[in-house]
Amino acid sequence: METPDLNLAHLLTGPGADRTGYRFYEEPIRNLLEAMDQGVCPWNNPCLTWPIANAKTRLTYRGFNQFSLATATMIAGHRSPYWLTLIQANEFGGSVRKGSRSTMIVFRKVFETGGQETNEGAKAQPGFDHSQRRDEDLAKVRKFTRLFYFRAFNFDQTENVAIGVDPHPTVQRPNVQNDSENAAQTIVAGFKDRPRIEHSQSIVDRAAGSYSEAQDVVSLRPPEDYVTAGEYWSALFHELIHSCGAANRLDFRKGAPQARFGDKDYALEELTCEIGANLLLSRAGLENEVLRANSAAYLRSWRKKIGENPRLLIGAADRAVRAVNLVLGIAPMAATADPVKDSASHFGMASPNPMPLPSVEAMARELAASPIAVRRSLEPSIGG
Repeated sequence: METPDLNLAHLLTGPGADRTGYRFYEEPIRNLLEAMDQGVCPWNNPCLTWPIANAKTRLTYRGFNQFSLATATMIAGHRSPYWLTLIQANEFGGSVRKGSRSTMIVFRKVFETGGQETNEGAKAQPGFDHSQRRDEDLAKVRKFTRLFYFRAFNFDQTENVAIGVDPHPTVQRPNVQNDSENAAQTIVAGFKDRPRIEHSQSIVDRAAGSYSEAQDVVSLRPPEDYVTAGEYWSALFHELIHSCGAANRLDFRKGAPQARFGDKDYALEELTCEIGANLLLSRAGLENEVLRANSAAYLRSWRKKIGENPRLLIGAADRAVRAVNLVLGIAPMAATADPVKDSASHFGMASPNPMPLPSVEAMARELAASPIAVRRSLEPSIGG
């Protein structure tokens, strides 16, 4: 299926695009947009609560890859959070089923160069004595980023592969409203160096919450003014993600003022907050009531923006995961023997009654989206 409104100019042009390989994102972004056409919101997906990880390294996927793999997992109906390459499947003594289609994963690697610059290689400038250049200039380390990709398959697409852990683990999730609200309160209470949260009835619209970076204050209507708990926590989490981008925290804007409606970076900030808020809601077991009530219009709006500027989703996904990790006090993960057990603080739901992974039908009901057609995954396929 073609996606004619995908503006590849934003991927293939711009600073460093010809060298860094942003073109690799074309395929996964097309698939995410196709999923949105089918009523699936990539950042409101129950599979995002799974510890989606590489079966060999046990490293969990982050940022854009997390959304891409979670969406592929849901649409294909996979029951495992583990992914691996064809070579890794062979190393585990198994193979990939004939006809299985791979999912592209894009990763970046930072290279450094330094101390190699010489006076002879510098361009001569009239009136400038290159012999007087400071030593630190000659030894200056320069960093540049390159993008690479590889193709992965879900464990459920393999045969005779033994990865050493349960390939279909149980994910804990709150299953009653009180558990969910307690989990949400715990998330906010655990946010160290969080902004001050104020409630005021002077705010006219429930959706008109705000964050002031100058005062480091989140302002909302009182909780009792919201129709549902999900609506209140969605608004609060949205503004908390805004606060994570402040200069005294993650400094997303690098000194630039907070974006306002109509500004160039406004959509990036808002999508970052939407993704981050949904990740926190999923962790607490709460629904995004606003998205549920306006799913069709909501998806059309963001699908149009992402189609016009695909880098928007790439940047927002990366920022959102970093912001959520800050709220939750999570440091970057290292490889573990069992990401399901050892990453409980990342993905686990605090509940005394673990629930099995939901079925595809249950996930579809949970999303309250239109029927999801099982479609093709990403090219290419194995032997098919």
